Amino acid sequence: MKTKIYFRVDALKGFGQGHLVRCLALAEMLKTNFDCVFLAKIDVAAIAKSIDQKGFSRIEVPSNYLNIDEAEWIKNNYLTGEEILVLDAYYFRTDYQEVVRSGAGKLVCIDDIHDTHFLADAIINHGGGIQPEDYHCEKRTKLCLGLDYLILRKAFFESSQRLNTNPQINTILICLGGEDPKNDTLSVLAQCENVAGIKSCKVVLGSAYRHEDALDTFRQESSLNIEIFRNLSAVSMASLMQACDTAICPPSTVALEYLSIGGNLFLHQTANNQQYLQAFLLNEGLAFSAKEIGQIPLADLFSARNKQRNAIDGESPSRLLRVFQKLELELNTQFRLATMKDVQLYFDWANDKNTRQQSFSSEPIPFQEHSEWFVGKMNNGKCRLYVMEYKGVSVGQIRFDIEDNKAKISYSLDANYRGKGLGRFLLKGGMKKVKEDLPAVEQIIGYVKSDNHASVYVFQKLNFVKNENAKSNFEFSQAV
Repeated sequence: MKTKIYFRVDALKGFGQGHLVRCLALAEMLKTNFDCVFLAKIDVAAIAKSIDQKGFSRIEVPSNYLNIDEAEWIKNNYLTGEEILVLDAYYFRTDYQEVVRSGAGKLVCIDDIHDTHFLADAIINHGGGIQPEDYHCEKRTKLCLGLDYLILRKAFFESSQRLNTNPQINTILICLGGEDPKNDTLSVLAQCENVAGIKSCKVVLGSAYRHEDALDTFRQESSLNIEIFRNLSAVSMASLMQACDTAICPPSTVALEYLSIGGNLFLHQTANNQQYLQAFLLNEGLAFSAKEIGQIPLADLFSARNKQRNAIDGESPSRLLRVFQKLELELNTQFRLATMKDVQLYFDWANDKNTRQQSFSSEPIPFQEHSEWFVGKMNNGKCRLYVMEYKGVSVGQIRFDIEDNKAKISYSLDANYRGKGLGRFLLKGGMKKVKEDLPAVEQIIGYVKSDNHASVYVFQKLNFVKNENAKSNFEFSQAV
């Protein structure tokens, strides 16, 4: 059974809908591996329908529940300690997090303003220019910061980036949010009328836009060729962006979507929380202020496109999946001391074909010999054998042979659980466990055959130091 992820996010009139868009994008990335469910307050029918059409379950959060009362309602009705809860809104502050964190297995916060203390196990902020020291959070919190963790819908990662053709400004995409309460769309269009060379404006309106009459009047009187688009799918939006050499967007998810395709990007801030992303995009030369449209030299526009092509590597879906897989492993994995009942389990693991090939002695082990070895290790006070269990199933073993303050390590995974990133988790978790049980251990040492690339990779990723003086194969060590 897949581990459940609850996404607590809202889409309300007068409230930015970019939070829901990015949660839907993240759920799309994770749905193959997780059961994604939305806990939401939604008062726009088209938005609610968009969740349902993607096949995600949706639970309506009662509108009369606010802050702590709401957190208690979610905790008491949906949290069992076996799920991951994702929060995406500015009003889920420390007191709210404290309630849901006590019920959820793991807590993830999607954030872009870092203005509260976070109790989350992971924080995702895909805006650039943010440093770890900007956050006030728990020591355990994993910080996933910058464009390496970009949350975009699949269509934008799959769209090819625009080639570096002549960056003339001819066709402009204007998209200023789901509601655009101040009707900034109209003022931006008025600005475009005064920019030489603009031939066409393609205006994307959100489902909550309420200024159609004023926009229609302007459109009829304008010298611009203005086309209106509504309720575009991600594929249609990506296609429209590729058809526009220039975009005027708020510094929000839609700007990052356009950035993934590439073009002349101009920013029109519509909310205070957009200041950090705007500062990053401007400072890095990836975009320009909308006030400067028509004033930027072509050389600078060309330079910005080059920088855009290098800013997004397309690997963020894989990185984000690994973040949630690690949380899921922590949630469902435990270590226990081996018992005499595990003799057959260890025998089967020890005689696995791949295990024997990667061992310094590759011959099959007779059961009698193994049994005597196992009993000896179990009765040896200087040895610790641990079994790692995942969802109640034994999936690997790790052994520490202690001498003075050093522990020599040996580990292996069940053949059915290799290639899933469990090796690093087994090694790291086992080291933590032996340090808890035997605080006097100060150094972990591992010996690996030089052609055992998987184990070499694991040791390196966990910052083990290779002993260059080892006579053969590899010796790794780490102080703990």
